Amino acid sequence: LSPVCLGSLRRAASINAEYMGISNQFVSLQTYIIFRRSNGLENVFWFLLCLTNVLSQDVPLGLIKFSPDDAQSTGARCLDGSPAGYYFRRGTDDGVDKFVIYMQGGGSCYAENECLARTLTDLGSSTGWDETQILRNNLLDDDPVINPDFYNWNHIYIRYCDGSCHTGTQSQPNEWGLFFAGHLTVMAVVDHATTNFGLGEASEVLVSGSSAGGIGAFVNADPISEKLPDACVKASPQAGWYYPDDLDNFQDWINGVRTPIRNQTVVWDRFLDEACVADNLDEPLRCGSISTLYPYIKTPIFMINNQYDSNQLFSQLGVPNDGSAETIDYVIYFGDRFRRSVIQVLNSSKNDGVYLTACMDHTGVTTSLQGMQINGVTYAQSLSDWYFERGQLPTQLLDLCGRLPCNPTPGCTTIGKAYELTCQMSLVYNSRKRWRTRMKLL
Repeated sequence: LSPVCLGSLRRAASINAEYMGISNQFVSLQTYIIFRRSNGLENVFWFLLCLTNVLSQDVPLGLIKFSPDDAQSTGARCLDGSPAGYYFRRGTDDGVDKFVIYMQGGGSCYAENECLARTLTDLGSSTGWDETQILRNNLLDDDPVINPDFYNWNHIYIRYCDGSCHTGTQSQPNEWGLFFAGHLTVMAVVDHATTNFGLGEASEVLVSGSSAGGIGAFVNADPISEKLPDACVKASPQAGWYYPDDLDNFQDWINGVRTPIRNQTVVWDRFLDEACVADNLDEPLRCGSISTLYPYIKTPIFMINNQYDSNQLFSQLGVPNDGSAETIDYVIYFGDRFRRSVIQVLNSSKNDGVYLTACMDHTGVTTSLQGMQINGVTYAQSLSDWYFERGQLPTQLLDLCGRLPCNPTPGCTTIGKAYELTCQMSLVYNSRKRWRTRMKLL
């Protein structure tokens, strides 16, 4: 019987035992005795039971919402002022003193009407949150086949409900009557889990999140590390590299003018790294950009991102999805700037990891542990090798197959192969001279 099946059965038994008041050590011993004593038809029975458990792993995370008093004292609030919270599942076996802290994604808001509308959803209020959550195919998946190195760790899922990418520091309502308090919530979650679930005694901690949660993982990695001085804390932000330095939006790029620094940092009262601000006193808001913040992050980082992030291109930078010559030129410009901005990660003295796919996608492939491949290596394989310092696989992987989305993995270019063909035809027939000129300049 495979170790995965044995571990899966033991995990299910220990979770059941927790509710029955039985120790994990007793369950592990009983599981071992069952397998040792089984033979013939009994082994078939236990194998089928084990297989059933593997196929129905999904043990939900349970909601822990801060009380109104705790929300008041810590500042852990959603946009509408309702108490923030998180979901938790206990670790088992060798994962009892290890934690994954994962921050939910879900866009952002920085205009009054957008933020007020957000308060009517789960991304702006906790009033309608479910009591449990099941999360699959990512670092909080409890299936050892999908998530072999982190499946049985303690899992913390920080709900996203303030619109500031987990970076806001407002403990009092702003002029709109709302709270941007994402950073305060993250700190409150860490303190609460330290007091109630042993996070303060953790040996290993992996901080992650996708999209807005990926930004939050970059920004909060060091503050979390500082609260857990005895743990090995590392971070793997997913789709959180917003934005490459000196990047102009599509319309400004067309018009040949510079795009001013975005104002979210001011609206949110965003948490900013003090050392970064000290080095950028003329433009402190630059520290709201992850590519500017990165050199100041002390926590080891393994980033995964698409070189052609579809959210940045089409939702944030105003690129029309029409396959025109200008659109294709801008996609090339964006990809070149993106790769250039990540060179600092490749040269990091911390031996930081990189998994940079040549895809036009946002979180579809970057949050999938097993789906995407670069040179035959998945994100899960490269991340685990980097985290545990095994030295068996490459931990800095970049698709260098071209200047447009070109990774052959199914699902990589979500706009579709027809769009790729349109791109190629536009380059050949409509802007070949211009493209050659840009290649020389870049």
